[in-house]
Amino acid sequence: MRFLLAVLLVGLVGCAHDVRTQVPGTIPGEPTGVVVLVFTNAQPDVYVAINGVLVVDGAHTQRVRIEGVATGYADVAIAAGPVEKQQRIWVDSDRETVLPMAAPGGSALDGLKSMAMSLAAIAIYAWIR
Repeated sequence: MRFLLAVLLVGLVGCAHDVRTQVPGTIPGEPTGVVVLVFTNAQPDVYVAINGVLVVDGAHTQRVRIEGVATGYADVAIAAGPVEKQQRIWVDSDRETVLPMAAPGGSALDGLKSMAMSLAAIAIYAWIR
């Protein structure tokens, strides 16, 4: 029983999750669209602003879906780890606007997390044997 609990805890630490959010203050009845950001690998500390409004605040994710974005041009600012990018995009109400984002391997903290996970796995294996 303790083994299963330990494996579950080790597996859940540091997992990235998809983020779904909405732009606050959208006016009902106005046409809106969806913006999807897809990173090449999971990124810690992802921040996203649409037209100057912060919609994602420090998430650990590989995919961000932002609903309720006003149609037309939108200014998107993205900070993911050490990378920052600003871009003006066109948002349609008929389809999702997808931005593929090349992302670096991760921060130094990710390396420490990986090392801690490896040491925990070794300790659990030694404890079982």
